[in-house]
Amino acid sequence: MKKYQIRRHGNTFKVLENETKQYVAESSDRNKAKKYMKHLEDGCGFGGNTPTFLMAGRRYGVNLDKKTPAATY
Repeated sequence: MKKYQIRRHGNTFKVLENETKQYVAESSDRNKAKKYMKHLEDGCGFGGNTPTFLMAGRRYGVNLDKKTPAATY
């Protein structure tokens, strides 16, 4: 079973963590969201169980469209 999936919400693509039911990333570019999801599936991150405190203050996780250290992978 995959640990993550992409969900479309209007013009935004969000990466949903299946186990915790929390969004860990979002982007207006589907390819960016897919690339990030593959990065997570390949072992980067917390193996499908991201602690909720890391997403504090972020409604939908990391914004992949912004140039921040958290969005570089």
